[in-house]
Amino acid sequence: MVRCAIRYVATSFTVPSVNCASSPDGSFVGIFAGLDGITSQTVEQVGVEAGCSGGTASYGAFYEMFPNAPVAFSGISPGDAISANVYFNSATNRWQLSLTDLTTGGNIATTQACPSGSKCRNASAEVIAEAPSSSTGAILPLVKFGQVNHEAIVVTSRNGTRGSMTSNALWTTDSITMVNSGGKVLAQPGPVYGGQAFQDTWRAAS
Repeated sequence: MVRCAIRYVATSFTVPSVNCASSPDGSFVGIFAGLDGITSQTVEQVGVEAGCSGGTASYGAFYEMFPNAPVAFSGISPGDAISANVYFNSATNRWQLSLTDLTTGGNIATTQACPSGSKCRNASAEVIAEAPSSSTGAILPLVKFGQVNHEAIVVTSRNGTRGSMTSNALWTTDSITMVNSGGKVLAQPGPVYGGQAFQDTWRAAS
C-alpha cells in the first residue's frame, strides 16, 4: 500500500484457482488495484473476485466506486492473465478504471465520478488480495486461493512522477497483513521484488 497524493496504480496477476473443498461455503477473495481505502472513506478499484458457493467455484471481474455498490462482470477463469489499473484524470475530475483479460482479450473500461456525497482524496494506492465484505458490511471468509503473484506494479503521483512500490521522497509504502479480530493471519504479503512484484499467500479462512 502506498500513501500520498496518487493519480495512478496498476498491477498484473494470474487468476488463482480457488479450493472449494477446503473452504467454507460463501467464502471469497477480491484481487485488485485501487486508489484510497486506507485513510479515506472511498475506494476506486478494479479487479477480479473468486469464491465458493455450494461447493462450486465462481470467478468474475468487477469495478467499484465505494460506497457505491460494485459492478460485476462474467467471463473470468482461473489461469487468466489480468492487467488492472485505476487513473485519476484531474482535467475531468473523473476516475478511469480498466481491466484487461490478456488471455481472452476481454476488457472493462469505465469512467466514473466520485460517489455523490463523498470526497475521493486519492490519498493512497493499493494492490491487494483480501476477503471482501457482504452487503451488510460483514467481512466474508477468505476462500483458499493459494497464492497470488502481483507483477508490473506501477504508481504515479499527482504531479506525474512515475515510480514503483518502493518508498521515496513522494510516498511511503506499507505492507498490510490481513488478520481477523483476534489477530490471526488470514493473508500474508511477501517481500517486494524490485519495487514491482510481490506474492500474497492465503493462510486461513477466518
